[in-house]
Amino acid sequence: MAIDPQNILALTEKANALGGLGNYPEAIAYYDKVLSIDPKNVPALDNKGLSLYHLGNYTQAIAYYDKALSLDPKHVLALIGKGYALDNLGNHTGAKAYYTKAVDTDPRYIPDLTNKANFLVKLGNYQLALIYYDKALAIEPQNAEAIEGKKQALAALNQPR
Repeated sequence: MAIDPQNILALTEKANALGGLGNYPEAIAYYDKVLSIDPKNVPALDNKGLSLYHLGNYTQAIAYYDKALSLDPKHVLALIGKGYALDNLGNHTGAKAYYTKAVDTDPRYIPDLTNKANFLVKLGNYQLALIYYDKALAIEPQNAEAIEGKKQALAALNQPR
């Protein structure tokens, strides 16, 4: 079945499917097609950043997250993505700022809460991480990532020093 080369929805769905299958180079090619038609398509900019991130191109990913955020400063997925990319580049302060912006933008979005908590655990700030795990569990009590993260944070706090 051929895709209409001007159908943004079809091109986006194809790109998303390819990305979901781990075929990031081909997904990027389809996001590029979307962006050639609509250069201000925030989801395409964000998802191209995500594909670049998965390929380990963190600096390029940040450029696309920045483009998305310049159009929609509260685009939670771009905020999270930029945080991940900054963290992978060793900019932990920058990463923390973007995780915080994501949580402030949508305080009930579980991935934001667990991402920030996981990051705080990585930094050794277990007490604050527990607060974010508890916020996530208050919204979704069976969230496996928050349950496991909380167990790890509690275990780390209870380690003899």
